[in-house]
Amino acid sequence: MKTYIDPKVELVDHTDFNYSYKAWLESRKEVVSYPEGGGIKVGNEFFDKEYDYHQRVLKMGLQYNDLPTFTFRIKGSALFRDIVFNINKLGQWAVSNRFKFSIMDKFDESSYEISSEYKDIPEWEEQFSRYMEAINNDKVTDNNRLQMPYSITSDFWFSINFNSLIALLTFLKIKTPFFFEVYGKLIVNEFNNKINIDLNNYILDEVPSSITQYIYKNKTDWTEDYKVIDDIVHLKINMGLLLYSQFIRQKDTIIKGLFDEVIHDDIDIFKHKVFYSGTELKVTYTADIDKFMRTVRNRSCNFAMSSGNGINSWSRILDIVIKDMSVDDFMKILPCKFNKLPELEYCPFYDDVKFRDEGVEKRNQICPILKNSLELADEKIKRDEGNKLSLLYKEVVKKTQY
Repeated sequence: MKTYIDPKVELVDHTDFNYSYKAWLESRKEVVSYPEGGGIKVGNEFFDKEYDYHQRVLKMGLQYNDLPTFTFRIKGSALFRDIVFNINKLGQWAVSNRFKFSIMDKFDESSYEISSEYKDIPEWEEQFSRYMEAINNDKVTDNNRLQMPYSITSDFWFSINFNSLIALLTFLKIKTPFFFEVYGKLIVNEFNNKINIDLNNYILDEVPSSITQYIYKNKTDWTEDYKVIDDIVHLKINMGLLLYSQFIRQKDTIIKGLFDEVIHDDIDIFKHKVFYSGTELKVTYTADIDKFMRTVRNRSCNFAMSSGNGINSWSRILDIVIKDMSVDDFMKILPCKFNKLPELEYCPFYDDVKFRDEGVEKRNQICPILKNSLELADEKIKRDEGNKLSLLYKEVVKKTQY
């Protein structure tokens, strides 16, 4: 029996909402006064209710609205999580479904929570059935979750300033009403309950550029490509949604691909459009070369989803850099630290990968470098279909065995 849960939005932390208004008043204090009897005078204009002026100031949407920050915790669909996380200037964190599913012992329908807005929609139900079939046929998480529908519930947090929150709500209301009717309204209601401010009064008439930068203006001539211009990486690549979910978690980047697919006018039509791990996206990525190389370094770690060479493997990204590398150059790319012998001296992500070594995370690979094991290196080569990353891992292990 399937387990559906209603989406939940909670404002778990926030700074002083009024600080943006206070900053504005301080910056204009020479023309602000408070007459006897109440109200506020700004220049020659008098406001009997200061809230009226407060609302006008916030509606200008200037940089002072970036000062107050709000942290939400949401339990909702993985698809909505990725819409939020695509706005990658935000603070963000999520409970790892990959980790959670890899330590589970139970594998029937009731083990997997589904966000209730997808209940009784045939196309989504069928995709969930395909996911259950994949789990029954292959217990390896990275293999079976290639069929995972993005109706699966995700538990995640994000921190957002006031301007960005209004931009998000505007995008949801104008461009993605299916999500506004569920998540937009939950955010508005929660904000009203905790802050006593009706966000509906601040939603804009058009989507601001802070959001439209993630939407294609012209995709007709789109072809895969990689180039670096003035230290800026321009990457175009076909990518599965499962890889995209991890790829977007890079701050200070512009990543297009998902927003164009979720934009719609008619809710009744859109709700039948299924998004699952294998949904293929045409992705365009722009970032400073140091940001890109930081991602390459981190995702060359064994915790990354890098099996095979398909559209949901990090190898598609890593191979841009490592495909012609020697083992010595590769060891400089790895996030690991080696001494002069050489031997592994420090694993920066040990607290993330140790659960595999401890046998808790049963269905994800143990790191051959951390265990200094040729046997595990051979297992990685087999499981990763002999891709370049797995071959280099074995060369690292051989080099550190003395």
